[in-house]
Amino acid sequence: MPHADQSPTQTNRPLSGRTKATFGSVQFFRQLILTMLFIVLPLSLVALVTLSILFVQMQADLQGQINKLHTEMNALMALHPGLDETAEPSPAAALELTTDTSLGQANYQGNGSQHPTEIVSLNADLTVDSVAGSVQNPTPVPAKLAYLTFDDGPSPRTTEILDVLDAYQVKATFFVTNPALEDYPEIARDLVARGHAIGLHTASHRYNDIYQSVDLFISDITENFSLIEKVTGVAPSVLRFPGGSVNAYNEDIAADLIEAVAEHGYTYFDWNCASGDAVGQSISKSKIVENVHKSRQGKNSLVILFHDSMGKKTTVQALPEVIEDLRADGYEFAALAPDSVPVRFANIPG
Repeated sequence: MPHADQSPTQTNRPLSGRTKATFGSVQFFRQLILTMLFIVLPLSLVALVTLSILFVQMQADLQGQINKLHTEMNALMALHPGLDETAEPSPAAALELTTDTSLGQANYQGNGSQHPTEIVSLNADLTVDSVAGSVQNPTPVPAKLAYLTFDDGPSPRTTEILDVLDAYQVKATFFVTNPALEDYPEIARDLVARGHAIGLHTASHRYNDIYQSVDLFISDITENFSLIEKVTGVAPSVLRFPGGSVNAYNEDIAADLIEAVAEHGYTYFDWNCASGDAVGQSISKSKIVENVHKSRQGKNSLVILFHDSMGKKTTVQALPEVIEDLRADGYEFAALAPDSVPVRFANIPG
């Protein structure tokens, strides 16, 4: 019988346990929110970590480009001190170029003629007389000579450059890296077949890695040498340091790097005339032409810095006008060779 206090129609309800949430109830939305938080929070954390990693990588890449541009601008400032006579140059920017084009160099053919000797001394004891004594049988040379050099290729842009050079019957020098060489081996073979010089520009082109120590740099260059020889059949002996022989990344070991490079039989080349195309794709054709024209003033022997990576469309566009301007001013052209006396940045720290 029902208890006295309980009506006959009252049913017993459980005293414990959860009541099932019905759609639209407060409990339903509470559970929905908690479920979404468990899903969204981990995904948000993963996205945040991924974005942070990408940001750090982009920041490092950007800093590398800025430092590379800074190095080239320092070189330009050193070549044209009148641009900012009040500036206090950094050790890496204190580049002193000493040039003598009165000497000849024997047994070098460039476009059918010998080239003038340009000496940039790293040693205050090196004099014109001491160098002259080491040059056997000086021969007549052109009054003006320009070496066109291209860094960071090869790429499909290199082929366009080769076609321009062929049209003007000009020989040039290409300093190549392993990633580009692996992507476009046929272009590297083509530039060699067309009579141009190919040189070392490191396997990785990673400033932070190659300039940590002399051993790491030489190891990287050895990889670069091996791939160039394998792809083209040429054993390269001319070299360009990424960023130049003295830059913000290597200034503490620059002298040791230069000594090690010489011990391994490589001749390195800096530049004394810059196109400015390292700034990226934003530079115009006319600005490149203007940069070369201004940078070459007062120099009879030029080593001109260009780049032939894929983004350098305006470099290709500017090249005919650059060649015509140089030729109109009496310059002849040649590719760099191991026996060329190179333009070098001086005042090595330490």
